[in-house]
Amino acid sequence: MTKRPTALARARAALDRPNGRLLLAVLATIRATWRNRQWCRVSYVDSLGWVTRFGDGQCICDDRPVIRAPSSYFDELAGIFCYSYMPVTGDTVLDIGAGIGLETLMFSEQVGQPGRVISVEAGRRVYGYLDHTLRGARRSNTEWVNAAVVAEPGVVLMTDDERHTRSHVAAGGAREGKVPVAGITLDDLYEALGLSSISLLKMNIEGAERDALRGATRMLAAVEHVAISCHDFIADMGGSDWFRTYDSVALLLTEAGFSLITRADDPRAHVRWILYGSRRVA
Repeated sequence: MTKRPTALARARAALDRPNGRLLLAVLATIRATWRNRQWCRVSYVDSLGWVTRFGDGQCICDDRPVIRAPSSYFDELAGIFCYSYMPVTGDTVLDIGAGIGLETLMFSEQVGQPGRVISVEAGRRVYGYLDHTLRGARRSNTEWVNAAVVAEPGVVLMTDDERHTRSHVAAGGAREGKVPVAGITLDDLYEALGLSSISLLKMNIEGAERDALRGATRMLAAVEHVAISCHDFIADMGGSDWFRTYDSVALLLTEAGFSLITRADDPRAHVRWILYGSRRVA
């Protein structure tokens, strides 16, 4: 069942157009400043999107105005993606499906300067947001890559939804409305980055997780912990069966030597379908 937008969301959508964005920026600036108890500035940048700059130096870019500072999301995100393993100083984290960069920023703080975070995002629009956010953060322990992770190297087609969280690798063959993106296997990425071990592999790529793991047969041997978002709930809500990946992902991880846990009783659908794993000790 699709939720109806709130009155605030409807008002924001009505203003988010060329002749209303100046007013929306002013209103969002006032709201962000009040909420964070620090000076904030929200502005719209042509060909990029909405940028919020916070008084403490943080920055976030998205397809709509953001009023919360990135760090205010960290406890919530840690509760989702670090449920079975919390990264520590010196760890290496591979963030596949990094979105606008909130998890990447969280991991960057967790692993500290001795650590390393590699952030991968396929979507054309959202990678622009990610790039802007991470450049603004100036984290020397963080790297980011624009690519789709796939079973076999090659160009893939992505949907290009106005709301970036809905964009995903296209399951069908039609090209209309799709954007070509370079595809790389996780094995090739692992070798190209010169990695030797990965403390945590976090993956949230809207149904493409099964194919991504099929291209990670060598890399998985170097991974200690995983948090893989499966997307069967999208199929349950009327989406394509292409999103049903849970069983195949669980099998791939089990065969790779991981002990798995889930949160089947969690009321949040997107959390119930996450597979958490740690490598079995012989």
